[in-house]
Amino acid sequence: LVAVHGTGRTSFLGFRDAFAEFGRWNDCAILCPVFPMGVLGDDARSGYKYMIEGDIRYDQVLLAMIEEVVAKYRQDWT
Repeated sequence: LVAVHGTGRTSFLGFRDAFAEFGRWNDCAILCPVFPMGVLGDDARSGYKYMIEGDIRYDQVLLAMIEEVVAKYRQDWT
């Protein structure tokens, strides 16, 4: 399960805590990534919401994060 924060970037802790029991009972990982602000030097806070910011593809970034979790834990959650 992937839970993405809002503009303020504080909700990821709440998501992590709120979904922890769900993850245990349903044998699934909970991924709560925190996307950076202003990666293009423009102080933009919401670039990740548009999937593409400059040459950054946040969908591909997220898929790479998921692949990293799968490789680290060697678990098939399909």
